[in-house]
Formats: sequence, C-alpha cells, structure tokens
Amino acid sequence: MTISHVHCSVRDLQGAVAWFTEKCRVPPGFQDARIAAFKFGSFTLILDAASGDSIVTVGFDSRDCDADFAAMTARGAADLEPPADRPYGARVAYLKGPGAIKIEIEQFHGAAEGESFPERRNARRRPALWPRRREWPARAVLNCKHRRCEMCIS
Repeated sequence: MTISHVHCSVRDLQGAVAWFTEKCRVPPGFQDARIAAFKFGSFTLILDAASGDSIVTVGFDSRDCDADFAAMTARGAADLEPPADRPYGARVAYLKGPGAIKIEIEQFHGAAEGESFPERRNARRRPALWPRRREWPARAVLNCKHRRCEMCIS
C-alpha cells in the first residue's frame, strides 16, 4: 500500500484555498462548496469544510529550504520557525498555514546535489556496521582480537 491523500478539516474553506493557491502557488484540482483537493506530485491534500480545524503538520520535501521559506514568507506566509539544521541530517523550517495547519519545509543534506529524498530518508535507518554480540558464533568471540571485526573471524 502507498499513501495517496489526507483530509484536513478547516472552518474557512475559501480562506484555506486562497492560502494554498497564493502561498504554495498550487490551484485546487477540484473544488466545490464542501471540499477542495490540491495535488502535490503523487500526494493529494484534501481540505474539508467543517465546524473546526484539524491540527496537523503538512511536510514538504525541498531541494532548498532557505529559498522556499523565503519565497513563501515573501508571499505573505507567517513564519513560525526559520530554517535551521537538525541533528538527524535535515534543514527544516515551519510556517503558519490556514486554520490550525502547520507547514514544514524539510531539506535533507545531500538532496540539493541530486540525491533523491527516499534514499536519504532510508540512510538514516542504516543497520549497525557489526552484528550484535549475541549473534556472533562462539568461536568468533574467542578468535577475534577486537571482539567485532569480521577479519578476525576464522
């Protein structure tokens, strides 16, 4: 399975549509009095007219977090957190979206040089370099001078 869309409730549907159209420069692919759908690549953000706002963060991958943040604030988006490097290898910024929606702009280091985002995200979950001690054969523990390198396993 893959994710295709998410519904977010907004009290002011027309205001939310105007926000995404102006700030993100993406017009709705479909809109009526109760719903509006915005297509972002293979993902669709659906805004539903409701009596309350969904509290949600909508994250966008970016090749240049600083430039995208500057462009959206220049178009009138209110900044919550300016771009900053995170310990997990990304540069991230936050903007106030319509209603209770928070917008996250995330650039993984290396993405600007053409590295694809899914590959970068999976790189954060690399397995450990050496097997866990309990997984070693008994003779490896006895013969290994360093207790971890495969060269010493005979």
